[in-house]
Amino acid sequence: MGETPDSPALNSQTNVKQSYTRTFLVKTGINDGPNTARDCAGVPIRWESYAFGSELSAFCWVVDYSTTPVATVSAGTERLWHVGVKYETPDPGEDAQDSQTRENPMLELPTASGGWDTKSVPMQGNFGDDDAWHAWTNSAGEVYPHPPEKDTSSITLSITINKPITFNILGQQMAYRDKVNSDIFWGQAAGTCKVKSITWECNELRIENSSPFPYLRVKYDFQFCDEESEAGQIKWDLQLLDFGTYYIQPEEGFTPEKKIAFKTDDGHRTTGLLAGNGQKLPDDTPPIYLPPVARYRSVAFATLGLPQSPVQCKTFPRL
Repeated sequence: MGETPDSPALNSQTNVKQSYTRTFLVKTGINDGPNTARDCAGVPIRWESYAFGSELSAFCWVVDYSTTPVATVSAGTERLWHVGVKYETPDPGEDAQDSQTRENPMLELPTASGGWDTKSVPMQGNFGDDDAWHAWTNSAGEVYPHPPEKDTSSITLSITINKPITFNILGQQMAYRDKVNSDIFWGQAAGTCKVKSITWECNELRIENSSPFPYLRVKYDFQFCDEESEAGQIKWDLQLLDFGTYYIQPEEGFTPEKKIAFKTDDGHRTTGLLAGNGQKLPDDTPPIYLPPVARYRSVAFATLGLPQSPVQCKTFPRL
């Protein structure tokens, strides 16, 4: 229905403390009680900051409610209520952050943890004595059809944070599914970090003499790209060794361009190295990698609203 004309009212204001009351007129069913009236649309939720017109007090929160029945309407099928919403700042000398965090999940600092995942991957090449990346081939320059494997470790990061129950979590999951960072994230360059998963659950905080306070507990899992990959790339881009089962013989005179299969001396099909343009790689020429291809789209991670270092996260005392 809306806020009453005499709202808001200033209860008290000093140099160190403020208190306001806003009054709302709401309508419920005839069998609904004060808790339903308090939870009507448009009534500020608990721990919401005071804001009215151009006035804003970030540390003046909703701390209490009062509900008073006004009248019955609609032939006795509905009831009108006055819902009083009390805002208050912390008492003098009380730490606003500590006092409210115990009861307001939105003020709780995020938690962070990290580690790494190790897996076995095909060894496509190695760094030589010249610190350059070399494709893994035999002494004749032939690519191994089944290259050996090696263990590779990827750094992982997990951040857990509380979000309002009204937060569009599914929209964020859709927007950041399999995306890499286009900006610096936790001190690492763009293109090095991928969203591994975003998981969430509905929680609620039960407050004495008040309705439960619902909120979302959201966990973000990130994976940083391998330290070393094909051709020394450190991003999530894909860079493939140029080889195949046939090569292109360019047009010569009246002879049109044609595809020729790589074959062994006894006529069996095999694989061979290519020169980056589809043609056969000349002997004594190092293998060539194709230009990098972006496997994932990139987006800005800053809009996730997450901490950028352990300094901004919650710490736990040693036991």
